[in-house]
Amino acid sequence: MAAANPAESLRDEASCSICLDYFTDPVTIDCGHNFCRSCITQSWEGRDRNFPCPQCRETSQQRNLRPNRHLANMTEMVKKLSQCSVRPKEENLCEEHEEKLKLFCEEDQKIICLICRESRDHRSHTVSPIKEAVQEYKEKFKVHLEPLRKDLEDLLKFKSTEGKKAEELKEKLEMHLEPLRKDLEDLLKFKSTEGRKAEELKDVKEALKRCQKMKFPKPEAVSTDLKMDFQLSFPQQLKTWITKFGVNVTLDPETARPDLVLSEDGKSVRRGNTGQNVPDTPQRFDCGPCVLGSEGFTSGRRYWEVEVGDVSYWTLGVCKDSVRRKGKITLAPEEGFWTVKLWYEQGCGTAVAVGYTKFYPDLSDSGLLWNKQRCSALTSPETQLPLRKRLWAVGILLDYEAGKVSFYDADNKYHLFTFTDTFTGKLRPFFWTNSEIPLRIRQLPAWN
Repeated sequence: MAAANPAESLRDEASCSICLDYFTDPVTIDCGHNFCRSCITQSWEGRDRNFPCPQCRETSQQRNLRPNRHLANMTEMVKKLSQCSVRPKEENLCEEHEEKLKLFCEEDQKIICLICRESRDHRSHTVSPIKEAVQEYKEKFKVHLEPLRKDLEDLLKFKSTEGKKAEELKEKLEMHLEPLRKDLEDLLKFKSTEGRKAEELKDVKEALKRCQKMKFPKPEAVSTDLKMDFQLSFPQQLKTWITKFGVNVTLDPETARPDLVLSEDGKSVRRGNTGQNVPDTPQRFDCGPCVLGSEGFTSGRRYWEVEVGDVSYWTLGVCKDSVRRKGKITLAPEEGFWTVKLWYEQGCGTAVAVGYTKFYPDLSDSGLLWNKQRCSALTSPETQLPLRKRLWAVGILLDYEAGKVSFYDADNKYHLFTFTDTFTGKLRPFFWTNSEIPLRIRQLPAWN
């Protein structure tokens, strides 16, 4: 995924694709991909051979974990760089004409001297004295600063019943406010010399750009980020996702194909025997047995779980709200779908020999008939996903800004697959079923 700016690109390079956080004790596996040592160790828990890469799915016969000290050093540097603010440089004279910089070119967004003003490059452009330009950007800065002040006031009013969490919240808030405070202090120290005016204009422009891009955290979001800063085990991460990112997903009947039957509470869907008499609206699917969640997401992290039980064929994930609803659809990222599917493969005779009875209790007493679950991520081409145990419930974690959709075995608590892409527009939960047995959206536990 292409990041929005170089800082985000650096952060992605220094982040583990399993825990979505900065690398901790990074190691390299045989295929060349890097993970936190604890993340990849947990991902391979219970395996004696055939160790798959969670990112490319390439399988290694041996458990080789090579420490990557260079990546560990780079990660520490990225952390420090993310906290650094731009420091002003001293430039009082035009590099080309060695004259004082007194004017600001609106078209080129550049500080120029009087000789530059008469040159061919700037003769037809709109220019203004630096003092006036500084004043204009100061006014713009105030406009963008006001919402941040309001957010700051709201945060200062927020009180936590737990002393330790309150201290962590304060530290996180200070980290976000430090660059803004420095820019504001520099602005208040503004001097009248022409060289200083040029420097202050550059500082104000940089601060304005940061304010325009900055999404100031709400108290709940800061608290969530604090917990995710620690290296947690998967069960602890799961509890955090449910507590902080868990959403109450319901099904949208206006999108369901006519032969799909939804429960009254909008929490389950199954395939019916006949089509229902419902309006053929533009938002309703008419070919694939699909239905979307009522909720749409355009930012942040969201987590929900679906009980699949004995459903013999299903597809789950997220899709763009703008995907095609009529006629044949292709479930692939390039078409706006990020999904995982499961189906049952039937066989006979050799099931007992290859050990399917360990994870598949639906084997007959004679050992001649068996159903084995097969699972794959609908990439282009598909990526086969190995299952450690029978899959009964799927956890889905959407990280909109990071451009990631991750799938987990919710009951056995291990990672299945992560899509990485660039998201735009609204995303909605996606459900596909060919079974008369219901898919059920799980009620997440209310952990404290």
